Parts: sequence; C-alpha cells; structure tokens
Amino acid sequence: MLALLDEPALERDDALGALDRLAHGVALVAPGGRVLFLNGAAEDIVGARDGLAIGPGRVLRLARPAEDTALQRLITQAVPGCLAVSRPSGARCYAVQVAPLGSVLRPADRPPAPALLMILDPDSGPEPRPATLQRLYGLTAAEARVALLTLRGAGLRPIAEELAVSVSTVRIHLQRVFEKTGTHRQAALVRLLLGAGLVAGG
Repeated sequence: MLALLDEPALERDDALGALDRLAHGVALVAPGGRVLFLNGAAEDIVGARDGLAIGPGRVLRLARPAEDTALQRLITQAVPGCLAVSRPSGARCYAVQVAPLGSVLRPADRPPAPALLMILDPDSGPEPRPATLQRLYGLTAAEARVALLTLRGAGLRPIAEELAVSVSTVRIHLQRVFEKTGTHRQAALVRLLLGAGLVAGG
C-alpha cells in the first residue's frame, strides 16, 4: 500500500502519522474506490455507517447511489472536486473533497494514481477563528461572525437575533462574505469554512 506514495519509508510514516492527527477524516483511495489508508477520524466516520461505509473489497461506498456514482467518477477520472454526502441519521451532510495525486497527464503505461479524500464533518472538528477568516478572506469582524454562524447552521433571523441587527443587515453581510470568498451558495461557503479550520492557527 505505502509503496504507492513513492517516498522513503520513514518519510511515508511521518506523512501518514501527520494525517492521522488531523481532526477531519482523510482517506487514500485507489481508482475504483478501494481504500488504501484511513486516518483515525475517517475510520470513525466509516465505522458509524452514516452516509459512508466500507463495502466488499474494501471499496468506499456512499449511502445514496447518485452520490456514490459522483464520487467514483471523481476518483476514476482523477479530477479535483467536492460533493455533499447525505447522512441517513438526518445529521448535516459531510463535505467530501477529492484531490487526485499525481498529474492528470500521466503516461498511458503507468497505473492511475490514487486520490486523497478529505471528509469534513460540520458537527465536529476544528472551527476557524474569526481572525483567521479575516486574514484569509479579508472579511470584516461582523462578516466573520456572520460566516461562522452560517457554518453552525443558523438561518438569517437567528443570526440577526444573535448579533442584534436586522435581517437585511445580515443578508448584506452574507452577500459580502460570498463575494470575498468566491462562493455563491451556503453549502459551498460551509465547505470552504470547514477547510479554513485546518489552517495552522485557525
């Protein structure tokens, strides 16, 4: 398994050890969905069988067929992407980010490269600090607070009540957050903010 990384054994062990310490789930998956590596957080996620699970042949499977097909396509085609993974428990969706390892222009005689999957759970793991969001995206203090409350699943009215401002003010702040982060929908913003929680000092 580890030979796929083409690194000296000690460096591979150090790298995988670092991945194992991350709060979010990380999986190394071969084309076809066969799992090569799971860090501790990913093992907990698939063990719960709430949207993701390990099937026969150690293939990573999603509970919803359409989502499973979309994930397998990203892995097989070696293209970066992300998708929301529904959870039968009714909990908020996982956000799964797919990053192919190696160039998409690999020679035809070389085997396809595995993909790195980051599994982000909006209900656990590190949440970015307001200062981190201000530094990364140029948000104002008020915009950062609106962004974090959106990450926690709050709607416009609860955010307005929390911040003691009008709903229209919250809407304006949220629109500016979208513009500054390059997102257009709350789902995309949540995925971005979850990733920001992994930033050192976040």
